[in-house]
Amino acid sequence: MKQIIILSVIILGIYSNCYSQKKISKSDAIEDIDFFLNKAEQIHPNLYFNILKEELDSNASNLKEQIDDSISIDDFSRKMTVLANLIGDGHTNIYVSKNLRYRYKKENTHLPFNIKISDKKIYILNSQTPKLLSNDIILSINNIPTHDLLNLNKMVIGDIQSQKNRKLSRYFSYYLFMGYGFSDSLNITILRAGTQKNISVNLLKAKKRKENKKYTFEFLNDTSGLLTINTFSGINKREYLNFLDNTFKSIHQKKINSLIIDLSQNGGGNSYYGELIFPYINVEKYRYNQKYFIKTSKPEKKYIRKRFIKWYYYPLYPFAY
Repeated sequence: MKQIIILSVIILGIYSNCYSQKKISKSDAIEDIDFFLNKAEQIHPNLYFNILKEELDSNASNLKEQIDDSISIDDFSRKMTVLANLIGDGHTNIYVSKNLRYRYKKENTHLPFNIKISDKKIYILNSQTPKLLSNDIILSINNIPTHDLLNLNKMVIGDIQSQKNRKLSRYFSYYLFMGYGFSDSLNITILRAGTQKNISVNLLKAKKRKENKKYTFEFLNDTSGLLTINTFSGINKREYLNFLDNTFKSIHQKKINSLIIDLSQNGGGNSYYGELIFPYINVEKYRYNQKYFIKTSKPEKKYIRKRFIKWYYYPLYPFAY
């Protein structure tokens, strides 16, 4: 039985390694690039809001030229992720290959430190190894210079650079692996008090990330308070409204005149829960939205029909639009 299990593990490892090295031809890659651009134009409500069509087409052409006779699936998925993120839309992206995500999950390791990005520099925020200290400046990791490490934010979706850098900082282990992969140890060059040092660190087994509370409130002092809302997704409406009622009741009772609303870690969700805050902070009448513009397309309708609509509703489907 043990031999069978060991053999299965070996086969799985060989398959994973072979898949990561599997390549597609240049013609197939170009066909995929054109397919993506064509479908994006059909489906996206305003594809060229953050980027000119000429610029996106130029980047696509450059990508086509960079491909030799063939390209690995992993490398192609990385490049397509960067291309898609040029659109600058937090809801439009291409995931890196399933194989890369599987390998990252299987490795189950992470860097023994957290980072912060400021002024185009990468600082150690805190560390689980005594070899690295807070405010050490990372110059390179495995000979990958700071400039290239910062360019990993091209794999992060969104249109606001500061937001992309925050996400890159928070999930640096993930993006470093997706961009370059890593082994059991890393060679890091740092700058500490004006002196350059080369340090080798081992990766740590990842622990389950402690989930932040969806929303919290605290008094900072006698005159100010901090309302933190980390997500607008997966919220129980009744509990959320009770929380807001109690929070603003306390604010009025203590006569707090300064309120900080922290959405820096909020990844989005249903904007309705953001709208519910407005009546508490604005006594005048307001209009949250004036108009909605909706674009539909055949590919989108086909996707929605396949994904969300039960077969017995098919006869009514044409009337939904």
